[in-house]
Amino acid sequence: MLYATNSITACSALIMADSIRRLGTPASVDVAVLVTGSISQNIHDALTAGGLVVIPVASWRQPSAPHDTWVESLTKLRIFEEHGYDRVIYLDSDAWLQRNLDHLFYLGEAVFWAPRAYWLDQPFIASTLLVLTPSNALFRRLEKTVAENPGKEMYDMDALNVAFKNEYGMLPSHYVCLNSEVNNRDKMLGFASVDERINKTYVHHYSMMDNGGYGKPWRMNRHAMVRRPEWHPLFYTLFEMYYERQDALCHF
Repeated sequence: MLYATNSITACSALIMADSIRRLGTPASVDVAVLVTGSISQNIHDALTAGGLVVIPVASWRQPSAPHDTWVESLTKLRIFEEHGYDRVIYLDSDAWLQRNLDHLFYLGEAVFWAPRAYWLDQPFIASTLLVLTPSNALFRRLEKTVAENPGKEMYDMDALNVAFKNEYGMLPSHYVCLNSEVNNRDKMLGFASVDERINKTYVHHYSMMDNGGYGKPWRMNRHAMVRRPEWHPLFYTLFEMYYERQDALCHF
């Protein structure tokens, strides 16, 4: 399951759905996308033509967000609402999927499963990848958690960690790695080498641009990418693959 609140995130959802199918998830498994009212009909049609099941939902905005990247990120938590699915694997679409995740459907019982946010003080999980059984009761707990923190910059990841502290199952760190980690020769995450860790990564989450600052593929100048010889070639390849799929799929 994915979500989209504008044309940029809708494009990223198309790219992610394409990767999910390319890596072998069968047609018998829906790739669904939650969309808000800001998504136009022609984008609805493009998502449907791309093989996604489009599910309209209400936007959930964070008025305290200092950056438009996160202002509607609470909408993601509507994956906990019951939309007719017994089991959901959720992915942020501002990422590149490297390995198939279908085995996660068979995880044991937990409120939800998520990867360790290894770059933060522990215990803390990231919300880039979530495995769950939808429940309106769980969603109401998330609503209550956000409502109890008015004025606070509480985003989807914060709400999950506060509402379900000590109740979630934690996936190994290499399920989701920040894209900057391909340049980190010291980040082994328990593997014998950096190359092995990179090869075992399931999801590369775009968080750093070519200038070293925070950002996403759509915030970079794709035609003037700054290439640092000391950086891993995969850092740039991850962006190039995104742009190639963007050109092929996002005709809106």
